Amino acid sequence: MKNYSAWFISIFLLIGSVLLFIGGPDYYSSRSLKYFWDMGHILYFALLTILLSRWSLISRMPLMWYWITILTITFLLGTSIEFMQYGTTRTPNTGDVLRDLTGSLLVLVFGPSGTKLQPINRRLSLKLSVVLLTLVLLWPFARSLLDEAIAWYQFPLLSGFETSFEIDRWQGGDRLSVESITSISNSKLLKLLLTTDKYSGATLKYFDGNWASARTLKISFYNPDTTPLQITCRIHDLQHADGYEEYEDRYNRSFLLTPGWNHIEIDLEEVKESPSSRNMDMSRIRGVGLFAVSLPAPRTLYLDEVRLTY
Repeated sequence: MKNYSAWFISIFLLIGSVLLFIGGPDYYSSRSLKYFWDMGHILYFALLTILLSRWSLISRMPLMWYWITILTITFLLGTSIEFMQYGTTRTPNTGDVLRDLTGSLLVLVFGPSGTKLQPINRRLSLKLSVVLLTLVLLWPFARSLLDEAIAWYQFPLLSGFETSFEIDRWQGGDRLSVESITSISNSKLLKLLLTTDKYSGATLKYFDGNWASARTLKISFYNPDTTPLQITCRIHDLQHADGYEEYEDRYNRSFLLTPGWNHIEIDLEEVKESPSSRNMDMSRIRGVGLFAVSLPAPRTLYLDEVRLTY
């Protein structure tokens, strides 16, 4: 039976070795799929550890050297894989090495070698530590699943910032934060710190992109300054993202935001007809960007609801 399981594990590892370098989620895949794919490192190295533990050269080692050897192989192989991913469709990630080590530790701690650890309180502490580490690594996957469920329930609201997870739907780095400012709104707001870079703003990346039946896109801004602010909205579909991303192949329109609240409404028929040589595929919208261009000085902008209407 052990021989059969070794064959099955070897076949899985062979397939997994290929998937480490090709295939997998793309840029516009859901967050949950991306994190789930990353978890494959834990499974891959857990199975590799099972296979290594059956190799007589390693299995006959004293317990300390048994652990050191397997963890060293895991670290060196995991690091080598990340280096070899340069120049491929995959992106090297040092976090993957931690996931690799976690996969090996799960087998070492909860497998036969773990029962040999003495005293028992050391064994229990190590098991608890590895479980906690695994849960920490699984949290981004669980968080993304939860927010995707919330987004499905909220639709046609694309983002309202009432949950702590929603900021993950946006890209903009540390210039984005969610705040409660009761003097201007009873709901939470997304704070955008706009810089003097040529393009500065945020992009809604993770959302339901099937807008085929929607009529308008509504966005609420709050400009806290006494001077107007020009903001540009860009919308693109999958074909644009997979192509040359030319300016004429997407929706681009600027809006002048006066001091205080500004509620803009974008006609999605206009968005559909915005590419110069085709109609935008409104069932496969992939990004909504909001940005300022070459500001003379940094500015602050608040964003409330982003919503489709039907």
